Amino acid sequence: MNLVSQLPMILKGIYVDGWKISPQQKNHDGVPEFLQEIRDYLSRTAENDFPDEQEVLNGLFAVMRVLRNYVDEGEMEDIRAQMPRAIAPLFV
Repeated sequence: MNLVSQLPMILKGIYVDGWKISPQQKNHDGVPEFLQEIRDYLSRTAENDFPDEQEVLNGLFAVMRVLRNYVDEGEMEDIRAQMPRAIAPLFV
């Protein structure tokens, strides 16, 4: 089942709004690089919203909690399986 199809309409709008599909998949060497990419993506607000690595992790885990409310475990497993090995454990 498709991830987006399992989300409520409001989350679909938020999830897809401004979504840019990159032809290149970035391969992260580790968690710090992945968290920095999140901060870089949110460059204008990152310093206020995510002043340190722990705040980025807190935000990521909050997103995962919301997704688990709407997405079945099989789809969550598919998501984890597509993540680079270094960051897959973050997607619990």
